[in-house]
Amino acid sequence: MDEEARRQFALDLGRRVAGKEPVPFREVSHGRWRPLAQQCHTNVHQWVSYHPEHRAVQGFRFVPRPALSACAFYAHTVVEDEAGNLFDITPGSLAAPFVHHTGSLEDFAELARGIVLLLPVARAPQNPE
Repeated sequence: MDEEARRQFALDLGRRVAGKEPVPFREVSHGRWRPLAQQCHTNVHQWVSYHPEHRAVQGFRFVPRPALSACAFYAHTVVEDEAGNLFDITPGSLAAPFVHHTGSLEDFAELARGIVLLLPVARAPQNPE
């Protein structure tokens, strides 16, 4: 994905994040297995192998970055249960709005390689003095 395509992708995520609620964290385990911090994709893959009634959902966590006058979108994978509820099983994940990935798994895999998508936030107009 070239730089312009990434910029357009980030803008689309910015439009779609409005009104999204944070995905709740749920502490889970299976026997001796426990999810690991910063391993969301692996954690969810392992979880759904134990619980085939659940499925992996790829997407992006929205995190405001006021110091940068931007917001960031981090590639993230969460679980969807049989009732359609999303939950996050990765310890230490920030509670943040989640936007589903609508593209191909190949695009998501490319974006998930530690890439952070930053979207500039327009500054509010200053009051004239």
